[in-house]
Amino acid sequence: MKKSEWRRPYTVKRYLHPPLAEKLVTMWPDLRIVCGDITDSRYGGEAAGVRILVGEALEPPNYQLAKYEVNREGIPLHGISYDMGEYTLRMESFCSNERNPSIYMKVSVVNTKLWEVSGQLALMLRTDLEPVLAGSSADGYTEFDDAIGSWGFVSPTWKHEGELLTDDKYQLRLQDIQRLKMEWEGDKKGEPWHRRHILKLGFVLQPGEEASFTAVLADGAAHAFDYEAEKAGMLTFWRNELARIRVYPARSSANETTMYRSLVAQCLQMFCHPIGQAYVLPRQGGMQRAIWPTEAVEFLIALDRIGDFQRYTDSSYELFFNVLQVKEGQNAGRIHNFPGSEDWANITGAAVWGAARHMLAGGDSAYKKYRESALLAFQWMERQRRLVIEGTIPGIFPPMQATDWGDTEYQAWCFTDAVNLIGYQWLADALEHHNDPLAAEVRAAYEDYMVSMEAILADEVANNQREGEILISNRAGHIMPDPPLGAYMGDGPAHLIRSGVIKPSSETAELVENYFRNRGLMRNGLTGLMNDGQLKQGASSDPWAGHTWYVSTPDYCWFEHWLKTGSRDKARETLEAQLKYGLTEEYYAMERYADNDPYFVPWMPNASANGRLIMMLCDFYGEAVDG
Repeated sequence: MKKSEWRRPYTVKRYLHPPLAEKLVTMWPDLRIVCGDITDSRYGGEAAGVRILVGEALEPPNYQLAKYEVNREGIPLHGISYDMGEYTLRMESFCSNERNPSIYMKVSVVNTKLWEVSGQLALMLRTDLEPVLAGSSADGYTEFDDAIGSWGFVSPTWKHEGELLTDDKYQLRLQDIQRLKMEWEGDKKGEPWHRRHILKLGFVLQPGEEASFTAVLADGAAHAFDYEAEKAGMLTFWRNELARIRVYPARSSANETTMYRSLVAQCLQMFCHPIGQAYVLPRQGGMQRAIWPTEAVEFLIALDRIGDFQRYTDSSYELFFNVLQVKEGQNAGRIHNFPGSEDWANITGAAVWGAARHMLAGGDSAYKKYRESALLAFQWMERQRRLVIEGTIPGIFPPMQATDWGDTEYQAWCFTDAVNLIGYQWLADALEHHNDPLAAEVRAAYEDYMVSMEAILADEVANNQREGEILISNRAGHIMPDPPLGAYMGDGPAHLIRSGVIKPSSETAELVENYFRNRGLMRNGLTGLMNDGQLKQGASSDPWAGHTWYVSTPDYCWFEHWLKTGSRDKARETLEAQLKYGLTEEYYAMERYADNDPYFVPWMPNASANGRLIMMLCDFYGEAVDG
């Protein structure tokens, strides 16, 4: 049984690809790069990978000894180094700014001793399904694995021809490799599979001497290149994109500015083109290609708030309303997710919420562009609220799938309706701002929706309050057991607080907080200890049960609440918890934090967590306008 240590989480991978690419490119701490296509499929398909093996045994380096390098400007120019005893080994990598980007890398060996040093490296290239090369499923609900055994199981398709390696789809070109002795190792008896079909690179170095090579990996022809010129072009592109930031937190040390810019850069890397498609996906992160519109609006709103990012955010609302919205029939106005992806009941409300904020940030052009579609969505939601279904509570959404937790349909008033209510509120604000003739109708609907929600809350308070705390059911009309069902840390009362159904400084808010604190579900600034484990979701084991915190989503709800009530000490503790436990030293967020395992970091990086953290920083410290 692993014990709680509350160590800071570990960065298991970093993104390299540019915004709006049709590739997902990741760099891993064991000197491994994986490149996969962005397609209409939720999960990655065939991918190419290249990695460095080290030492006489030609094995991956011990990733726990990796020394990460973070670009001070927040640009995804990533470096990793190792102290190998007699020499240091460093890899630097970045991508070109193209829809089908090329991946550049430089590998250097430096003799750190006062005597001659010799040794060897090897380049291993394989092409297979992306999870095989990554070492886990797309979600990453497991510990880090260097996956070298899995790479060894892959049928070797790469061939070596001078300074070019190819598998007939991808090519890797080596340059500046004169100081290293190349030797192709094919099928050698006595060697395991992962030490066959590799390019061995031997070196002999005098004290202080360096040997290095550069390389480019491309889907297609890998042309000759100038590494420093490509690097300079990449830096110029990213400096221009990050110059779009207009708002920083009023308190920004050098490290805090690097963190902030890194969070923004990762958000931009979430925008991608599926191959052959004109639309843009606002991905949630990790290794999946899927979108969660309810999550996406968190970082879309953040980007609209802090700078000139409408080039990106507008593409997402075009997707929601031009691609995913039903335009005709009884479901006209509803926004569905893509087939095979989670189709939460509050997607339409979330899209309206984000679009309304976009209308306020983008002025008349955004208002005119999305008004009709947002109102169509509003009308669909109103029709759902008016449905008369026996055995259900009127005035809110009927039973529908609310989350990823199983396929049970119920009236998820704490999540589905709370998010819808936020959408109504912001749509009313946006229409009033633009003097829209339908503003009063939307405002009245919002107030009516709130009355329905407050009536359910009143019933919960009357029936479920006990001994200074309250367990609010997240399933309207149903008694909730203790421990609760489902994802209670996120689809429980947190969004009732965020939406204003539970009022700031109310006794109910205090009773809800007491429930969570009395069970250790709020601790060290985190507010969402998960109440069910992975075994219920079909996993083979769950050593993280009772230690896994769903970071960011509930934390932001409570953080906002504490700011509104003047409880800045609690808000500060939760903000700092995001930095200690929800963010790695290299400024990468994740969906869940395990206080007993820093290497359990699913869904890293994480777009919505980035967006919420950006807003938390600006909300707590205030905004400083750059320039």
